[in-house]
Amino acid sequence: MNSMQLNIPGEKASYLPGDAVRVEAAWNLDAEPRAVNLRLFWYTQGKGTTDSVIVAEEAYVGPLASGKWNTSLAIPPDAISSYTGRLLSVIWAVEIVAEKKLGFARREIVVSTTGAAIQPPPG
Repeated sequence: MNSMQLNIPGEKASYLPGDAVRVEAAWNLDAEPRAVNLRLFWYTQGKGTTDSVIVAEEAYVGPLASGKWNTSLAIPPDAISSYTGRLLSVIWAVEIVAEKKLGFARREIVVSTTGAAIQPPPG
C-alpha cells in the first residue's frame, strides 16, 4: 500500500516572506517512482478559475520505493500573503509528489507579515 508523509518540524504553520520552510518527508511505495518532488506553491480557491504558482521545487536524487528526505524550501521575500476572502482565497502549501501517480501528501501553511491570513474588513 502506498504511503507518503510530510511533516513540518515543530508543526510551524505561519511564515514570513523570505523564511525557509523545513520539511521532513517519508514514503513507502509499491513501485519505484520516476521521481519524488517537493514543491512550495500557492493557489487560489473560490469563484472563477483556479490559479497555481510553484515558487520552489526540489527533486529527490535517486528515487527509491522507500525513503526519507529532510530539506527546506525558501519563500521568496516578495511573496504574496495568504488571503481568506468571501469570493477568493490564496492558500500556500508544501507538497511531496511521487511520479507515476503513486502518491502525494500536502500541508497548508500561512505566509504573511502578520502571522495570519489577510481577511477583508467585515461588511
